[in-house]
Amino acid sequence: MKAIVIVHSETGNTKLFADSIKNSIEKRNIECTLVQIKTDIPMRNYNPSKQSITITNMPEVEGFDYVLVGGPVMGFQANPVIMKCLREMKSLSGKKFIPFVTQHFPFKFMGGSNAISMMSKSAEKSGAVVLSGSVINISWHDYKKDILKKSDEISLLIQTK
Repeated sequence: MKAIVIVHSETGNTKLFADSIKNSIEKRNIECTLVQIKTDIPMRNYNPSKQSITITNMPEVEGFDYVLVGGPVMGFQANPVIMKCLREMKSLSGKKFIPFVTQHFPFKFMGGSNAISMMSKSAEKSGAVVLSGSVINISWHDYKKDILKKSDEISLLIQTK
């Protein structure tokens, strides 16, 4: 089995989650690659009504059995960079897909659940087999402890046979 973790992170919180997921997967002796998506325009300068985003290092998922994709929740929905990545990603058909997000709000219904749903529907439309996603709320509690717990839970979704 081979897995790829694809992440877009502006502040580092989602990257921390992605690194933890990769480490949990590798502890199970499963080969795992991490790709941090880069764009031509930083999200803090992005105006969707005036600009389009270009992903400068679009990841190739051919040869991977599991594709894990994550980003921060933005405006109560999935990050536009992640959604663009999913729309442009080739070879998702038949692959297992696991979405993950981080958000500042304390409850999943405040964007996290919607972001997971948006990402899952996009991947499913491309032929992926969608597995359960995870939301990390980075405020109001010890989110680093939650990251470790959810990373281990995500790694257990990956079958070794």
